Amino acid sequence: FYTLSNETVAFRSQNFTNNLRSYLLSHLSDSLDVNTIAADLGISRSRLYLECSKYLGMGIAEYIRELRIDKAKELLRTTDKKITEIASDVGFDDYNYFCRFFKKALGKSPVTYLNEYRIKQAVELLQTTDLPVMDVCLDCGFNNLGNFLREFKKDTGLTPLQYRKR
Repeated sequence: FYTLSNETVAFRSQNFTNNLRSYLLSHLSDSLDVNTIAADLGISRSRLYLECSKYLGMGIAEYIRELRIDKAKELLRTTDKKITEIASDVGFDDYNYFCRFFKKALGKSPVTYLNEYRIKQAVELLQTTDLPVMDVCLDCGFNNLGNFLREFKKDTGLTPLQYRKR
């Protein structure tokens, strides 16, 4: 009777999840289907479903959705790409569907997510630097001072100058 050690099981789990994650991230903009994924990983469809459930605690479709949302959030935070480009980069041909999908997953639209992230950056800059408000606005990715001021006040209840002085 052959028994696998916990180390062997952990290695297999890590190996599977690393291989799957790497494969999916490199194909995120593609139309992913289970047959292709399984074939490219050299396993059967049923093995793919079983391994995902066993090692990830979720199905392959849910895992792909999670990776797509995580990648979209990363691209929103770290690039100046338009949301339509980001949608395409994470496998959505339809911008409107991407926005609905994003909102369903996070409870907020991509624009709201991005604005909240930028305002958090602005708060940090206002607390730690003496940069003029216009520089804070631009450094955080806002191209329009009026929009920055509106979003900042909506999020914090204060103008940037009021926030800095408190």
